[in-house]
Amino acid sequence: MRKKDFSSFLAQVGSLSAQQKAQLAEILVLSEAKQAPAQLIDEEFSGKATCPACASESVHKWGVVSGLQRYRCKECKRTFNALTGTPMARLRKKELWEDYSQTLSESLSLTKAAARCGIDRTTAFRWRHRFLPLPGPQAVRCSGITEMDETYFRESFKG
Repeated sequence: MRKKDFSSFLAQVGSLSAQQKAQLAEILVLSEAKQAPAQLIDEEFSGKATCPACASESVHKWGVVSGLQRYRCKECKRTFNALTGTPMARLRKKELWEDYSQTLSESLSLTKAAARCGIDRTTAFRWRHRFLPLPGPQAVRCSGITEMDETYFRESFKG
């Protein structure tokens, strides 16, 4: 919004009724809350921005894209934002992440989660697999004396 239009908007706010002011306040609070997850991550990252590629701390701001501050590494010249390298990187509809995470904690089905958040079922499926990665095989380190044995069980699967 241009400064001139915003100034005229502010001048008109005084002439609104109490009910209209309450509606405007509700809309402003909801719009601020919907952007909160990505903005919170961005604010937390801005204090200690490091390059995800080379782990350098010599970075500088490099514009804003989709409401998130971008950074550029002075050493490797790559650009990144606070979400680079996370499951939320390149996802659209940032305002729905919090609602969707609530559906995950409630263990809702894909269809119910998609209906609640207003997204397609395939989007809900992809988000679920992004946000809940399966743990891979864990390497177990042994120390001291370790013994292993084999046990055989005779089983027949005939018939």
